[in-house]
Amino acid sequence: VVVEPLPNAPFHPISCLSAAEEIDECSFTVGQWPHLETEMLRRLAGERDDVSTVDMSTLACPHFPTCRPIVDGMQVRTDADHLAEPWVQLIGPDLMRLLGLDP
Repeated sequence: VVVEPLPNAPFHPISCLSAAEEIDECSFTVGQWPHLETEMLRRLAGERDDVSTVDMSTLACPHFPTCRPIVDGMQVRTDADHLAEPWVQLIGPDLMRLLGLDP
């Protein structure tokens, strides 16, 4: 299973939060979607029986296409590209369901 590229923040969310007056100042709207790489990954996975992809965009951005740095009081990202470990633990059961596994 290949995880499709996640929406990338156009800035460092933690740096943004440290300077912001309001949390929503550090939200961003996803531009081009899906990523160009996603189409290639899906095509390649479609050519093989033993490869698939998973789209985690709504797990990384529950309010997709708007991505917020804090959701339900939890930090979502550690930087522009990576999800925070506590957030990953929270969405773990949802990811398991996406993968067709019983959490």
